[in-house]
Amino acid sequence: MYCRLGLNRPRRTERKLPKPEPRSLEFKPAVNDQWALDFIHYTLFCGKRYTWMNPLGAGTRKCLAIKVDISQPAARVVRVLEQLREERGLPEQIRPDNRPELVADAFAAWSDDNVLDLAYIEQGKLQQIGSAERFNGSMRRELLDAYLETIRQVREMAWQWRLD
Repeated sequence: MYCRLGLNRPRRTERKLPKPEPRSLEFKPAVNDQWALDFIHYTLFCGKRYTWMNPLGAGTRKCLAIKVDISQPAARVVRVLEQLREERGLPEQIRPDNRPELVADAFAAWSDDNVLDLAYIEQGKLQQIGSAERFNGSMRRELLDAYLETIRQVREMAWQWRLD
C-alpha cells in the first residue's frame, strides 16, 4: 500500500532497555544465599530454535530447575522463580546476566516485591557467573549435541539428565 501511494514505510525505532548497574562479584558459599540465572539458546534438528533457563545455586552449584521453551519472557521467568520459592524458598541475592527478560520491569517488580537483591554481572564478563557457564558447557557436551527433534523430547531428556 505504501509503495502504490509513493510513501515511505514507517521506520521501526529501536527500544532502549534500561542498563542495570553492575556490581563487583561477591561469592556467597552458603546453600540458599545466591542463585545464578543463565540461558542457553539451541536449535532442534529441524532448525527450530528454543531456549533453556537454568537457575543454579551458586554455593552448591546445584541445578534448581531446567525450563525449556520456544521463548522465555519475563513473566515466564517470574513464574519459574515463584515455583522455586514454594519448593525451597528464595535466596538473598540473584545474579542474572543482562538479557532483556532479566532487565524487564516485570522481573524487577517481582524482585522488589520479594525483597531480593539483583546483582547484575558486568557487560561481557560471563566469568562472574562462571558456575552457570560451566554447567551450561557440560549440558551442551553431554545432552544438547544429540540430534533432538521435538521440544517434548528435549524436555524429557533434560528431566532425566537433571535427575542423573
